[in-house]
Amino acid sequence: MKHAVAAVLLGAVALHAGGQTPSRDNSPRTQATSHAFIRGRIVAGDTDSPVSKARVTLVAEGGGSEAPPRRAAEARDPIYSDADGRFEFSDVPAGRYTVSAWKSGFAHASFGARSPLEPPIPVVARAGRATDEVAIRLMKGAAVSGRVTDEFGEAMAGWSVTVGRPVAVGGRLRLESATPTTQTDDLGEYRVGGLPAGKYVVSAFGIGPFQMSSEAPGAPPRMGGLQRRLTFHPDVQSLARATPILLRAGEEASGIDLSTGEPQMYAISGRVIDPEARETGFTLTAVTDGNGLRESAMAMTRFVPASGEFAMALDAGEYTLIAQNANGMGLQHLYVEGDISGVQLILRKRARISGRVVFEGVSARPTNVFVEAASTDSANFRLTASERVGASGTFVVNDVIGTREIRVSQSSTGWTVKSITSGGRSIADVPIDFKGGEDLRDIVIVLSDQIAELDGTVLDPSQHPGVGASVIVFAEDRRQLPRRARWVRPDITGHFVIADLPAGHYLAVAAGDIDETSWQTPEYLDSLRPQAVRVTLAAGAKTAIALTWDPPP
Repeated sequence: MKHAVAAVLLGAVALHAGGQTPSRDNSPRTQATSHAFIRGRIVAGDTDSPVSKARVTLVAEGGGSEAPPRRAAEARDPIYSDADGRFEFSDVPAGRYTVSAWKSGFAHASFGARSPLEPPIPVVARAGRATDEVAIRLMKGAAVSGRVTDEFGEAMAGWSVTVGRPVAVGGRLRLESATPTTQTDDLGEYRVGGLPAGKYVVSAFGIGPFQMSSEAPGAPPRMGGLQRRLTFHPDVQSLARATPILLRAGEEASGIDLSTGEPQMYAISGRVIDPEARETGFTLTAVTDGNGLRESAMAMTRFVPASGEFAMALDAGEYTLIAQNANGMGLQHLYVEGDISGVQLILRKRARISGRVVFEGVSARPTNVFVEAASTDSANFRLTASERVGASGTFVVNDVIGTREIRVSQSSTGWTVKSITSGGRSIADVPIDFKGGEDLRDIVIVLSDQIAELDGTVLDPSQHPGVGASVIVFAEDRRQLPRRARWVRPDITGHFVIADLPAGHYLAVAAGDIDETSWQTPEYLDSLRPQAVRVTLAAGAKTAIALTWDPPP
């Protein structure tokens, strides 16, 4: 892997002028206007012939010095390519955009993106100018089709089928869907098309009945009911054991059948313990991580009598058991691959966090601000406790236990978290282990409308724009990963902008061969540290960085 060397300039600075005029952005101004034009052509990737009537979309990037902050989903109405494959967006506000195209029979493609998991190359629109030759190559879409049945060969209608790629996030594999989830028809059949070439995993998920019994001495009685059913091709219950299918452009893999079978259920038994021995019942919830499929992450709750004794049936996978009543809460993490007995959940007093939110800036303050004690396990999002910030800026979050991160969510744009401190110590994006009964009363959260911005260039050793490079910027503090990690692509001038990271200390590196399935793991980012350069982002300031990338021959 070839990485970058860099120079860092702090403050509001101008980038090197020699590398900033796009080689394809020299069209004379056709009229005095504050708006721009984006023009291009859609061609077939295998023949270079024009593709007419392709649907072309233009979506503004969020933030950057050339345009006011925008929501990532803000987009213009789509247009369609003409008989020669050409298209033109007119009256485009100055800024940075993603240009994408799609047509039936082809795979969706974005300008500069070599795969669905790779960021596209931004297109820069400058006032009064035309950006020409935005070429997008559409490849024939691949497809997967088959049938989903139960253990008796009966069709499973209305089941969700997901086709995607395994991605490592937060220490777990997650199936990143390549297209919207589809449903099986009344015959249990499915077809997922429009897939780019690559390796894919196929999964099916639904709810079905189960029955189980055990002859072991002292085992819980026969149990039955409805249970999630999840299968990955070829009929395994976890993403880690799935076998990927290699698809070439335009290829259809038919007969990719999945059998849900009757899930292998295991008897889980144990006791909830209240240290103060109060005579009261409990609720017991088993939260599954989904075995790699976020859609199948779910919670199952039952009542436990005052004796605390419980028995339940779970299929294989990772779970968090949560026992609680008015007196407290207990957690236990389990990896289920067989019967488990003697599980103990000891109630602990819930922790409490409180503090205030300070707004620094002149913009209209957001009205819906929530402080969250969020579970660091992305699969166990149901453990998150959240409370709205009051009109005075104060907040109190109760029912906190386990490993959590203090976060802020708000619906308004233009505001960012500048800092989160407790006792003067930064706790932003840092996991905190709440063992029970803690009362943190001194949390101060500062929200600012002054966005920290990283404004950089990537050039090759000959000082030409690093077209084709990738830039990874990630937090120096390993505890803040992967939340503070970004992967972006420079535009055709070698320029890139990152405006959605909080102020702090970061490492930046340019490379050409990023592993798209594991780049968010701390272990992968650790491998980039020796070649990375340190950069500090300050709230309300623009930091400029120049990276040199040596492309492969």
